[in-house]
Amino acid sequence: MSGPKIVVIGAGSAGFYLSTLGDIFQEKALQNSTLCLVDVNATILGKVDALAKKVAEEFDSKIKIISSTDRTKVLHDADFIILIIAVDREATWKKDISLARKFGIWSYAENGGVGAFGHSARNIATLLPIFDDIQDLAPNAWIVNFTNPVPRIHYAVKYYTKLKCVSFCHQFWAGHYLLGRILIQDLKERGYNLENLEYKSLRNAALQEYQVTAAGLNHFTWMLDVKRKSSEEDMYPLVKKAVVELPSEYEALTRHVFQVFEYLPISGETHLSEYLPYSATENGWKKYNLYNFNFNDARKDKERNLNTMENIINGKLSAKSLNFDVSERLSTIITKIHTDSNSFEPAINTENNNSIGNLPSDAIVEVPSILRRIGVKGVSLGNLPEPIAALCNREISIAKLITCGSIKGDVDMIAQAMALDSTVNNLELAEKITHAYITEFKDYLPQFK
Repeated sequence: MSGPKIVVIGAGSAGFYLSTLGDIFQEKALQNSTLCLVDVNATILGKVDALAKKVAEEFDSKIKIISSTDRTKVLHDADFIILIIAVDREATWKKDISLARKFGIWSYAENGGVGAFGHSARNIATLLPIFDDIQDLAPNAWIVNFTNPVPRIHYAVKYYTKLKCVSFCHQFWAGHYLLGRILIQDLKERGYNLENLEYKSLRNAALQEYQVTAAGLNHFTWMLDVKRKSSEEDMYPLVKKAVVELPSEYEALTRHVFQVFEYLPISGETHLSEYLPYSATENGWKKYNLYNFNFNDARKDKERNLNTMENIINGKLSAKSLNFDVSERLSTIITKIHTDSNSFEPAINTENNNSIGNLPSDAIVEVPSILRRIGVKGVSLGNLPEPIAALCNREISIAKLITCGSIKGDVDMIAQAMALDSTVNNLELAEKITHAYITEFKDYLPQFK
């Protein structure tokens, strides 16, 4: 089988070029493919192009590499289009956080809550003309979305186009680190060496030992079932018993929510806090030991990644020294769809279609799924526990309003979404926040002019 044509929009992302490139070049089913790298930053694109060619050479790959700052030159007849963009990510994200705090709302401000409106609307504004070009030049392509907020970008594809879309986030795999921390004594008794609590070691041990079924919304996913792989023993009783033994400051919000709702959220503290009101004040934020994105560490990581890339390009490092991670599954997802293998993936963002019975059929949910060339189908899971479904249903309504409002430039829709947000306690506040964000980011939001 000939390989697909893969176009990456936003190829200059540090996360993409170091965590994903190697997987693409090592995947046998993707040999003889064409990989088209697109980014508006010509400087970083040139470096990523050089890196890709170096990785291809070291892995003896036959993938053809093309780079362009003009997406229309490479989109024609693409099979897969990867979305991995962010608009002035760190600078605007800081403003999203600080603006929410002016109204007394403490938020991580990336994917949910009032602060995530800016992130959603900026990325949607950037993507709409890209969607137009895709529909013109590659109407049969699969969009594979990694851009946050994942469900809202997926809704934008759904509402604005007729294109096929599947979205992915690695948080399900990150949630296994939390599971490993909770069940560390059980893992040690099974012979795993976990004395230093190192992230990948603990996460990978949990991945190897336990079978997890989780469902809900992206970054708002709930562990419905956990079993030991070797025996199918139900591990949830031990999870409930062992979670109280964690240090009191570790995952305090997650553990409190688990105590009340009786199912473990696996999205991590900061993401979980975006969808709930319990930590949205200064006192609540401090009570649960929450923190915002570490922009200084991100800057250092970016510098370190650029240095690694330069050393690989210059031959000072081997591309084979890169530590490609099991949770970054771009090549796996593309391969399963391309080969029409009817393959299972434990966490995919796709249209519900009654996979979860008490969420809307058209909602974008994160569920175990079967991947085929003709489409992605979530596994039938029945109903979520009713209190959790209620939390998810509110967020679904907010996400739909934010997406539609951001496509149409409809201020009223955004105000309605703000009024639905659980951290907003009066209608005047919803209106003020709406106008404050649109005014602050007016240069990024031409749809609202």
